Amino acid sequence: MSFISSAVAELLFRDRCAGCGASRVALCPGCRERLAGEPFRCPPRPPPPGMPPVWAVARYGGAVRAIVLAYKERGRHALAPPLAWALARAITPQLPTPPRVPPGGRGSMEGGAMVLVSVPSRPWVGMRRGHDAVGRLGREAARILTASGHAAEHRRLLGYSRFVADQAGLGAAGRAANLSGALRVRTGRSPPRDRPVLLVDDVVTTGATLAEAARALRAQGLRVHGSAVVAATPRIAV
Repeated sequence: MSFISSAVAELLFRDRCAGCGASRVALCPGCRERLAGEPFRCPPRPPPPGMPPVWAVARYGGAVRAIVLAYKERGRHALAPPLAWALARAITPQLPTPPRVPPGGRGSMEGGAMVLVSVPSRPWVGMRRGHDAVGRLGREAARILTASGHAAEHRRLLGYSRFVADQAGLGAAGRAANLSGALRVRTGRSPPRDRPVLLVDDVVTTGATLAEAARALRAQGLRVHGSAVVAATPRIAV
C-alpha cells in the first residue's frame, strides 16, 4: 500500500475497531485485551535448524490476525502503540532481572543493554506498504522497555542479499529453502558484538524467517539471545 493509500485507509477506518469492526475506536477494550495475554513459548513443530527461542502473547487468528493485517497492510498506524506493547510483553521474559536502570529513566546503552533487531520486509513489500511495520514496532518496544527499567535499543541491522519469493502457500521446507542465505548484516552497520541481540517480528509461522535472521547475525559474531513476536500461528511443519 502506498503512502497515499495508507493515509486514505487511516481516514476511512480510524473510527472502527481493527479487530471486530464494532466499536468506534481504533481498538476496542475487548480486542485490546487479546493482545495482553501472558507471554508463552511458541516453538514451531519441528523447529528449523538454528531457530532461537521465541515468545509471543497471542495466537494468530480471528481478531488478532485482523489487527496485525490492518496495521501492516491497511495503513492503520494508530495500532502501532498497542502492538508494540504486546511485543514488549513478549520480550520481557527474556530480559535480565532485576532491571538495569530506574523505571522511567532513559537507560544506559552500555554494559549489556539488549539490542532489538527487527526482521526486515522484502524491499518491494516495504515499498507497497509505505512503512517499515516491524521496524516501527521494534523501536516503540525498545522505548517501552527502557522506560520500565530495562535498557534496550532497536537497530535495523538486517537486509536482503537476493530476491525472495512470496512465502504464502509454502510449507516449512519450502520457506526454509526460499530464505536460505537470503539475509545479511547491512553494509555500513556496526553490529554490537558485545551485547545480546533479540530478534523481533510480528508473527511466527514455521520459524524459517527467524532462523535465517539468526544465522545472518551469528555469521557476524553476534549473540542471538532469543526472539519475540506479537502472535504465533499454531502449525505443524510439512
